[in-house]
Amino acid sequence: MHSLINLVLPLALASSSLLTSEVELAHASAHYPNDQRQDPSEQAPSASSTLHTPPTELFVVTRVVDGDTIHISRAGETEKLRFLSVDTEEVVRGGGSSGGTKPQTVFGTECAVWAQEFFKSLADENGVTRVGLWFPGETETRDIYGRLLCHVVLEDGTDFNLLLLEKGKSPYFNKYGNSSAFDAEFRAAQTAARSAGIGIWNPQANTAKTPGAPSIKRPYELLM
Repeated sequence: MHSLINLVLPLALASSSLLTSEVELAHASAHYPNDQRQDPSEQAPSASSTLHTPPTELFVVTRVVDGDTIHISRAGETEKLRFLSVDTEEVVRGGGSSGGTKPQTVFGTECAVWAQEFFKSLADENGVTRVGLWFPGETETRDIYGRLLCHVVLEDGTDFNLLLLEKGKSPYFNKYGNSSAFDAEFRAAQTAARSAGIGIWNPQANTAKTPGAPSIKRPYELLM
């Protein structure tokens, strides 16, 4: 178990606060299977992703950007968080890239909307969702964009980063190094998701269902 810094997420995180709206999602998904969406009853964390003690200290989350990035208010400033050990697919935006190792995909858009709905489903009667942060070695570090690198932890101690792997929303991403505390858990979660063929590991993910339409997929075979 590990000590935590906690956050509160006031879920005025409605569709307007996410970069991609439900309307844009429907448009982007027009030629693709929409088999990755989940209702709240399917979003429950698994026991295996409970890695931490329940959080206690609170901050305010102001935005869910996508599957692996949120914003919080901290010391009067907006702090951008980047979740460690995960890398969800990019949200589809007009004029964006469809090539390279990080193309914008329908699954990326669906994952962003799923993340927003997931956090919203955790809100209390006042519309507030409480989560926490964990920093490896209790040391805060940032990426080249100034984002704080961390694990997001739910009120029951569930590690949201690990949950993303368990649900097939992300691969085990080690751009910033393998997890110093949970390497075995992240490897096991990725192996199980790949074996089950869920999320990004589903062969039909991002596959065009309209004959002749292009299939924009992230090339995991080049990244793994």
